[in-house]
Amino acid sequence: MKATFNVLNRGWIPVVDPEGAHRLLGIRETLAQAHLLREISAASPPEEYSLYRFLGVFLMDALRPKKKSSIERLLDAGSFDMAQIDAYIGQCRAEGVSFDLFDEERPFLQCPKEDCADDAEKAVSVLDCTLPSGNNHTHFSHVRPSGIPADAAIRKMLVTYWFCTAQAQGYPSGVYGAPPYFGVIGADNLFEMLVNLLIPMDSIGLRFDDPPVLWRRKTPVLPKGTVGETSWLQGMLFPPRRIRLIPASDETVRSVIFSQGENYLNKEAWRDPYATYRSNENSVFPLRPHADAPIWRNICDLIDIPGEHASQMLRLYRELHPDVPEIRYTLYGVETSQASYLSEQRRDLVLPLGLCSEAQIVLLRRCVYAANQLSSALRKALVSVSGIPESVSLAAGQAFEKYCEHSFLRLCGMAVEAKEEMPSLYAGYLSGICDAVTAVHSGALSELHLRGHVLAQTQSNRKMIFAEIYKLKKEANV
Repeated sequence: MKATFNVLNRGWIPVVDPEGAHRLLGIRETLAQAHLLREISAASPPEEYSLYRFLGVFLMDALRPKKKSSIERLLDAGSFDMAQIDAYIGQCRAEGVSFDLFDEERPFLQCPKEDCADDAEKAVSVLDCTLPSGNNHTHFSHVRPSGIPADAAIRKMLVTYWFCTAQAQGYPSGVYGAPPYFGVIGADNLFEMLVNLLIPMDSIGLRFDDPPVLWRRKTPVLPKGTVGETSWLQGMLFPPRRIRLIPASDETVRSVIFSQGENYLNKEAWRDPYATYRSNENSVFPLRPHADAPIWRNICDLIDIPGEHASQMLRLYRELHPDVPEIRYTLYGVETSQASYLSEQRRDLVLPLGLCSEAQIVLLRRCVYAANQLSSALRKALVSVSGIPESVSLAAGQAFEKYCEHSFLRLCGMAVEAKEEMPSLYAGYLSGICDAVTAVHSGALSELHLRGHVLAQTQSNRKMIFAEIYKLKKEANV
């Protein structure tokens, strides 16, 4: 029997219903019931984000909100107009789009058979971008699946499109280079979460659908094909890989066509609407996961609407909800190093949207800077002493980091109400973390019972911390 899997009505999107039960739904049922569902929930953070993003792109092509007022009207309606969704599905089918994952001629989101007939089949494990390949060291898991169900295959395929990195032999990355942190705004139900992903067409600044979204595209994805400019819909679902799922008769996918896709040449110019951006003297770049950068230190960028660091999605949300003091916000990402995957990231945050003025952002940046300087001084004061174990230095750094995070988040709550008291708030915060860094340093040394020249060196190194404290307090006139 020929395998078939219609993504419109077969279950592959994992959702949570009002009672907390987990269900698998197709695209159409997910959108029809979105106002009754809590959220999307997948075991893998990249899979979970990829499903949100896919539905967001699907809705953008189907609904095409022209202005901010279009999104306001959609929110007021409280649910998606399924007649409009069905009309869009009919339009796609009229153009020859197949929503069958295993269609012979035009499988959904994949390379048509005639375009990849000469490509060699590979094990389905290549769809799992967290598994090592080539000369990369094995990590996460030593088990390679011999076959996966169709619903899992399409989810992994979506992850490949959005979270792949550049690899050897000409395998390119997505339009943003190494994958950044992507954000999703929390809400009371899945409908509101998906509407929060919509961007008014008059604010995009690119051609919207020329070329069209990937499943409506008729031209082949060329291996190593260079793309100098892109439409918004193409960039939102860019194909850095050419993929075709090879099913067995039971709809299990055991092998795939998997090869180089297209390479976007202008990565520095792409501004993803769901990513946060930072800047230095020479460039603007997206916020990416990094083990040495605790996420609380990036809250300034996440909510910096005046400086255009915050995502376009968050800026639009603020315009639509000017009086909301805080929101639930989830960041999704993968930490990479030289095209190898180190970890998958999901960070659930409460962002203080009440701190969006320029003066408040300046306050938060000063607080983060002070914490960074004292953390660096503490580390230097400990690691440069040969008699202090690395574990002690690490524990001291973690203790100070925890104190700074707690103090920073408490200050955020206070700053929402303190419109004209920014200097005094900073002075109080600075005093607290200065006391904390000296206490942590003393506590780390007290447990070691050091003597002689080692003890003398620790006391000398302590001056590094006091010098940094003096400099910070002088700058703040404290």
